Amino acid sequence: MPVTSWKGAAFRTKVEARVQRNLDRAALFLVADIKKSYGSPASMPSGWNRSGMVYKQWHFYDDKAKKGSGLYSVGKSSQWRMMQHSKPGEPPFVQTGALRRGTTWETGRTSLSRKVGVVKSVFYALWLELGTRAGGIIRPVTKKALYWPGAAHPVKSVQHKGMAARPYLRPALRRNKAKLLAMISGKA
Repeated sequence: MPVTSWKGAAFRTKVEARVQRNLDRAALFLVADIKKSYGSPASMPSGWNRSGMVYKQWHFYDDKAKKGSGLYSVGKSSQWRMMQHSKPGEPPFVQTGALRRGTTWETGRTSLSRKVGVVKSVFYALWLELGTRAGGIIRPVTKKALYWPGAAHPVKSVQHKGMAARPYLRPALRRNKAKLLAMISGKA
């Protein structure tokens, strides 16, 4: 009669190592897909670079001027960025690159779990994913009034209207669920 020797601990170690490698591959795949989903705003006007520095003046049509007057104003990077937001329900546009750089993964509480998300220093990541509710009053912190391009005049406070969600984590997980399960099980 043949003798069978069961080496349960060694077998378990090999299986766990394989699953950990598969989890790492799946997490890397998901992070790459999330980073690809971030949209790009319309190309920046000529003379501008991504850091928002103007090295050549850019002129845009002034909406408040009379039609046909041909009045133009010198653009500022903050004005261009304000016009370049993604639509609600779509992944956010890359503006500074902080969200894309901060999207990462790490080992969870156990060696057989992984967490995919955004580092804590990108404080607005959750606001983009889930949106914000209306409420709260925005007041100046260091100045006496608030001002932004297009405002009729400086104001003392503004009622926050909320922001619709621009999800990027959950849609990526839904989109890749079958592929991730195949990767983790070792079938892909």
